Amino acid sequence: MTEDEAFVRAIVDRPGDDTARLVYADWLDERDDPRGAYLRAEHAGTRGFQLLAAGLDPLWVARVSRPPFGVCCDHIRFDCMGVNSGPPLVSEDLDAFEKKLRVKLPLAYRAFMLNRNGGYPYPDRISEPGANAEDWRSIESFYMIGPRGWREDHNAKQPQPIRALHDDPFGELGRLMPLADYGGMSEWYLGVDGANAGAVFYHSDPVHAWGDYPFERVTDSLPELLARFAHTDPDWVQMLVRNEPEALAKWLDAGGDPNAEHEENEWHPIEYAVQWNRPELVKLLLARGAHVTTNAWAIATHMPNVRDLIRTACPKKPKRGRK
Repeated sequence: MTEDEAFVRAIVDRPGDDTARLVYADWLDERDDPRGAYLRAEHAGTRGFQLLAAGLDPLWVARVSRPPFGVCCDHIRFDCMGVNSGPPLVSEDLDAFEKKLRVKLPLAYRAFMLNRNGGYPYPDRISEPGANAEDWRSIESFYMIGPRGWREDHNAKQPQPIRALHDDPFGELGRLMPLADYGGMSEWYLGVDGANAGAVFYHSDPVHAWGDYPFERVTDSLPELLARFAHTDPDWVQMLVRNEPEALAKWLDAGGDPNAEHEENEWHPIEYAVQWNRPELVKLLLARGAHVTTNAWAIATHMPNVRDLIRTACPKKPKRGRK
């Protein structure tokens, strides 16, 4: 890995942390590299910062810029589900993928896969103008690309690999590449041909009738889709999923309820902490008066890192919702 690539990876791997971005800008400035000025302008949201991109490598610009201009998703985590992204990719891996499937990958998608080879996003819901939050669609996981020489391990926790392209059964959109899974019979696709290259489509096929349900064009580009990922969870849920014990402690100190209830699914903080296998958060919640729920007790059965903590706090499974 080159020193330059290491700086890019530091930005990608620390979502929401501006320090890595500014350190990289300093390093570039010291070398009279015009990319430093671009990074600072993009970071500050300076009007017209996109003009500074002229003459720079467009792939690099897409990798370090935040949506909707680029794919550097500092508001999305891909490591919260216990399933990380696929193996890291280099340009040669993507070249081999293109050759194998006879496809030209859109630049923004190429940048996204160099940053994150698929993965399970959080937040995973996509805001839709005019729709209530409970009706927003989501993405369960972005598919990965297997690097050169990669052999699939069916026991490994990783996203599903892309193996083939699909033709639009209506013959209007050209070839489509699987982009992400929505769960069930619904998927997201990326256009790779002609006027639809780079556009994102949604397809729902509830009865396995491939040609009976049209593809909906959702956004004109992947960065535009990434910009629409949004939270509907309260702050305390976000802290638990992101594994932020200090932030959660401050929330509790400020009067946060350790037995709060999520309006959508009626889950409590202890259930999220157990579900995400967060021992430090489980300890914190129990110390602050969190009740062990029936659901938390049952989930802990399959979570060895937190099981003993829950069993110590509640040796027998609660007969009702709470201890």
